Amino acid sequence: MTNKQIIEKLLESLEEVRQRPRLFFGEDVPPVLHFLWGFKLACEAAEIDKSYQDMYIKIQMERNWQINNALHPVVLMARQGLAKDAIIQEALTLELETWKRLLAELSNNE
Repeated sequence: MTNKQIIEKLLESLEEVRQRPRLFFGEDVPPVLHFLWGFKLACEAAEIDKSYQDMYIKIQMERNWQINNALHPVVLMARQGLAKDAIIQEALTLELETWKRLLAELSNNE
């Protein structure tokens, strides 16, 4: 499987999670945070894309989330008073958008 195909599968999986977050996480935020950390670690272990972190930070800034290396954006969202459902959707959106753009870059470089 190529990196492009792997990222396409990752996007499909993330989209399924985003469409039914309560099925995967219930109504609480910590499970989504653990899922995203595990997801990211698995991608790093598979060496899928080394430019992930730079792209994630870029998208985080575009969506007006403060960059704080000590705190995950989910923590910042909670501190700003976002509802749990909104936090879960935004966290998944950040992840999806990161992988979509990485896939676009990969496609453009072919």
